[in-house]
Parts: sequence; C-alpha cells; structure tokens
Amino acid sequence: MARTTDTREDLLDAGLAGFTERGFEATSIRDLAAAVGIKESSVYNHFESKQALWDAVLDRASSAFDKAAQELDVNVLDPVGAAADYQALDATYLADLTEKLFDFYLHDPATRALRRLVSLEQFRDPRAADLLSRRFVLAPLSYLETLFIRMFGVSTEEAEHLALAFWGPVHLLQTLAARDEPRARVALRKHALAFVAHISGGSAAEA
Repeated sequence: MARTTDTREDLLDAGLAGFTERGFEATSIRDLAAAVGIKESSVYNHFESKQALWDAVLDRASSAFDKAAQELDVNVLDPVGAAADYQALDATYLADLTEKLFDFYLHDPATRALRRLVSLEQFRDPRAADLLSRRFVLAPLSYLETLFIRMFGVSTEEAEHLALAFWGPVHLLQTLAARDEPRARVALRKHALAFVAHISGGSAAEA
C-alpha cells in the first residue's frame, strides 16, 4: 500500500483494507504492521489494541459515508430537507431517484467500505450491527416515508408501509446487482414505475 508521513492514517488505511477483505478475527496486528512497514510493537504507539484500531476504522468509515451522503444531490440522511426541494414527484422521478440511490449504495467507495465492514462484523460488534441497520435500512426507509407522504398524500402509518413495500425489493436487487447489474437495473426501474402506477391506480405503461 502507498505510505504517507502519517503512520496512524497508514494504519487506518491498512485496517480498512484488512478488515473489509478478511474480517476482524483474520486480520492480525502483525499483518497491519507489515502492510505499513513498521514493527508490530510500534502499532501500539498509535492504538492500544486491535479493537481500538477497529473502532477508529469504523469511526472514519462512518464519517466518510455521512460526508458522501451529504454531498449527494439525494441525501438519504436528510429526508425532510431533501423532500422540500422536489418539484415533479411522479413515477419517472421516483425511478430516477431510485437509480441514484442504487448507484450510491452500490458504487460509492465510502458506502461500499462501510457496508462491507459492518456486514462482516455485525454479529461480533453490536455497534456494527447498529450502523448496518441505521445507515442501510432505517435511513432509506425514513427518507422514503417522507417522500411518499408528499407524493401520495398518505398518513405517516401508510407511508411506513409503502416505504417497506418499495425498499424491500430495492434492497434485494442490490444483492442481485453484485452478479448481474444490468438485469438488476432493468428490474429496479420496472419496480419503481409499477409501484407508482399501483398506488395511483394506473398502469406502469401509463406512468
């Protein structure tokens, strides 16, 4: 790996690479020291334990995700603020919006790194499980609930049901995209158009 003049940052980079590729248990302090080019004992000048290094890696990855989300023109972490800017809330708009979110969750480097980290370690570290739930399930659901209240004029309870019905297939299609992204993208757009048509009482072709 490329080294900088900041050994702590180099260790965080090595930790991110090791933890996302092999997981926490299979990544040793010796591995991380070798990746940075320092003695194993020198790692403890920067982190008191491998768990402390993991915590710092997770903190940095979470912050990077939040920054990437805020810079996206569709900020999934700010549903109220984002929804206030929307003008044309129709089927085509929802399909385009969903594709942007799909790209963000699939291809943004910070998002991929955080998702890999928390997915691998969710059963070992409760904080990882919490981040996986909040950032990749609850945040998009909250975002969609706010959007659907405005789109369809439904109650909060109805919007919660609609968000679950809409995001469930999108979440599954992210898994399909890892093997066949073109197929997943076709299904994604059809899902968005058909969803709005169903709620509005029309047809996907009319949307």
